[in-house]
Amino acid sequence: YSVNTSGDPVTVSLDTEHAKNGTYAMKYDYDLTGAGYCGVSKSLAGADWTGFDGIKFSIYSDGSDRDTTIQFIDGAGAYWESIQHVTAEEGWQEVKIPFTDFNLQSWGTSAESVTLENVNQVSIYAGANGNAGKGTWYFDDFGLYSDDIIEKPTATPESAEYKNDDIVFTIIPNGYAMKEI
Repeated sequence: YSVNTSGDPVTVSLDTEHAKNGTYAMKYDYDLTGAGYCGVSKSLAGADWTGFDGIKFSIYSDGSDRDTTIQFIDGAGAYWESIQHVTAEEGWQEVKIPFTDFNLQSWGTSAESVTLENVNQVSIYAGANGNAGKGTWYFDDFGLYSDDIIEKPTATPESAEYKNDDIVFTIIPNGYAMKEI
């Protein structure tokens, strides 16, 4: 990851004590006593987000009522942001942000809509929201989500042919890949 050097100090590290799932959570130590914002970015080198509805993550907040901003640079080079107000002091909270809730930033490339092919970068920013100071957030399960419910295909035998200890089935997968029998 890289740190936005125009903002306040921020340090990201792995944390085992607050892991929600798996071995680690991401510990996000921030200090908003100067510029009032800080952030880290992860280069994605042209990720394809087609077929997803938005970004999801779990956050363990410090209860500071500061802004958590998720930003990404889409395939057209446009900057999109969504500000979240996560104030719970205890426990994990799941956040799902549909791409339709992201706002185009006027200081970036102009765009009519989000280009989900070749996404270049995703960032997490902290903003003071009128409450300067230091704090720590924990993130886990950061990724993409889709609200589409994918039904598993089922097979309904219509006929079977029995010949000398063999049963012959004709299988028509209707566009699905066959995994096993």
